[in-house]
Amino acid sequence: MKLCTDKEGRPFLGCSGYPQCGKKRPLNTALLRDFLDYYRLKCPACKEPLQVRRGRYGLFAGCSGFQATGCRHTISLNSLLRGPDS
Repeated sequence: MKLCTDKEGRPFLGCSGYPQCGKKRPLNTALLRDFLDYYRLKCPACKEPLQVRRGRYGLFAGCSGFQATGCRHTISLNSLLRGPDS
């Protein structure tokens, strides 16, 4: 599976042969939570763990320290899943 985007730019997981192979899987909260937990991703601003949040434009990663520290740092799924090199 690889990260793909639909016509509106929303990310999903598609077969490595996509689009010839039409197999795809939507990114959901549980899958993204597992991704954040597996890589132990932290907020670049305050070093608190990132958590999955749902907003007006879909899922994103946000700082879990919002309540305690007031940190409002967020990261879009495209940035998060593509990594720092893209």
